[in-house]
Amino acid sequence: MATSQLESVLLADVPALATWVYVPVGFWVHERVSRALKKNPPSFKSPSPLAVRAHASLVNGAILLRVPSRKHWGAGQHAYISIMDPSFMSTPHIFVQQHPFSIGNLPCLSGAQPMDTPAEMVFIIKVRDGLTKTVAEKLESSGGDTDLWVRVEGPYGTPVDTTEYQDVVLIAGGSGITHCASG
Repeated sequence: MATSQLESVLLADVPALATWVYVPVGFWVHERVSRALKKNPPSFKSPSPLAVRAHASLVNGAILLRVPSRKHWGAGQHAYISIMDPSFMSTPHIFVQQHPFSIGNLPCLSGAQPMDTPAEMVFIIKVRDGLTKTVAEKLESSGGDTDLWVRVEGPYGTPVDTTEYQDVVLIAGGSGITHCASG
């Protein structure tokens, strides 16, 4: 029996189950709409008022994404990235899809950078299936690097304060090293 048939039989026969379906769906829709309507101050001309022009490079099988940002972030935080580039509109499973990635650097704290110049968030993204594979293929076809319109939501997470400890051991593998290296 197909899923939609099963749902219609369950909801028709047991009306009390409708609550258990509609409430979670309502939460999911609310979360998606809230994210879509979240207001970030637009500071660049872009195809979307929330998108910024980022530079993507393919380096040793990983995507190095450099995103200009006026936001503040700390070690160990992550952000959700959506590809808003018009060249990905033909792949709807990629276009506007959000994925979490660890931020692999800290903002310039020395004051050497002018205040009106955005800092640069750096993401080191391991190529796998889906979004990362499609972006890597686009980068390969463009000679290894290109500019993309992306939307960054975040940063999220609380930076870990390791100053209260004398010794700290951080264990990571693969592209997960960005979380440890950012501290």
